[in-house]
Amino acid sequence: MKRIFLSISALSMIVIAGCKKNFLDINQNPNSATFSTAQLTMPIALEGTGRYIQQSYIGGLGMWVGYYATPNGFSKPNETYTYDISNTYLATVWDNLYNNITDLDYVEKQAAGQNLPVYRAIAKVMKAYDYHQLVDLWDNVPYTEALQGSNNFAPKYDKGQAIYEDLVKQIDTAIAIFKTGGAAASVSVSADRAKIIMFNNYLTSAAAIPTFLNKWVKFSNTLKLMLLMNQSQMPGRDTYIKGELAGLTRADFLDLTEDALVNPVYQDVAGKYSPFFSVFVSAGTQAAPTYTDSYKSIKASDYAITTYTNNGDTLRRAFYYTKPANNANWVGTIFGDPAGIANPANIGTPILSSTAGAPTITASESLFLQAEAVQRGYITGTAQTLYQDAIVASFTYDKIPNAAAAAAVFYNQPNAAVNWTLATDKIALIIGQKWAALNSIDILSVYNDYRRTGFPPVPLSTDASSKGKIPVRMLYPQRELQLNTANVNAEGTIAPLTQTVFWDK
Repeated sequence: MKRIFLSISALSMIVIAGCKKNFLDINQNPNSATFSTAQLTMPIALEGTGRYIQQSYIGGLGMWVGYYATPNGFSKPNETYTYDISNTYLATVWDNLYNNITDLDYVEKQAAGQNLPVYRAIAKVMKAYDYHQLVDLWDNVPYTEALQGSNNFAPKYDKGQAIYEDLVKQIDTAIAIFKTGGAAASVSVSADRAKIIMFNNYLTSAAAIPTFLNKWVKFSNTLKLMLLMNQSQMPGRDTYIKGELAGLTRADFLDLTEDALVNPVYQDVAGKYSPFFSVFVSAGTQAAPTYTDSYKSIKASDYAITTYTNNGDTLRRAFYYTKPANNANWVGTIFGDPAGIANPANIGTPILSSTAGAPTITASESLFLQAEAVQRGYITGTAQTLYQDAIVASFTYDKIPNAAAAAAVFYNQPNAAVNWTLATDKIALIIGQKWAALNSIDILSVYNDYRRTGFPPVPLSTDASSKGKIPVRMLYPQRELQLNTANVNAEGTIAPLTQTVFWDK
């Protein structure tokens, strides 16, 4: 199936719903299809959502937040190392997100006409998931006039805060749809299990449909919580945040084992790998991989290895990184060092799973968000319990044997960097351990946390040409400037090092 792109921000007059170039194309006949449906487009849109969050931020933001660095013998990514970013930096993220939003918008509109309320609600929630990434990186972006195709090739830019507030409303509308009796009645286990490829592991029988829908409600509430917590540092925002979270408790959010994973049944076959795996492996199987240049040039950072080691976090260190056979020690390379270090730890073999689902929001992230929300007084609960359970959820996700017991040993250490009772700054503790849990899983959330809280104190690039400060806002893509010049220029001159997105105050 084809899509004609007529504008980067309006992103296209859709002739038909588009397809990503991946193995989901086998679900359709691209040579004869002239029309799609909500059901046919949904797995493509969901797979795109999982793919982009897993692949988009590895080599750039992943280095900025202290997970990775470039080793000896490889040229350094200049803009990432110096922070001197241009209009091409993360430009493909802009394109990909608007592309995926277009698919989701198509699903939403088609579902409304086909009496498919669950598809409509999912599309609303996942559009919010994609749009929030655009706001988090660029602040003001096309929203109310976006996606109009040939009706508007130059959509205006909406304020980031106004977009966020509308996303919360869209999420609330979706939750209401999920909770209606008609929603459950519209779900077909046999038809929808293969189409709604997130939480479909719960869609096992007609009796399980309410559980399936409840997972989507929990995901929606957790996404809403994420958007609200991003605004926690804004002056005068507490009343709004508390109002939006009123009445919500732990039971309303993703909990232990409730990881939101997108999986159209990834396979240990080239072209059908999971998104994260496919960044680092180009061919072969998990047991006998052919590694990409990214695997060879993206290694563990010194900061990451040192942090996990000093915190007695060796089990998770061994999940995210693998010590090479030609180095007896656990070492990482220093971010910004032009020489690098020979034989630093590699991307972890355990996290490189060819068949693993692509996480959008993990149970661990949900529980850390709740712990922070309780600690800030936004919701009720016990922050310490949520914090410790978040670590259990992280150990579980990382497939550490006897996860709960291993996590308890870890967080009960006499170490203020991990022990709730000993920590003097609970927010710093929560954010620090959230960083440890989301390594290579949700890099954008970690970058957001760093901008809004300053935690964890990741080291700046040591490159001699470094600007000395991690950028806090992206420049609008060059092609957007060319195609939507007046509206981009109306945003004024963007200063990436000092001009923040709306919630980073």
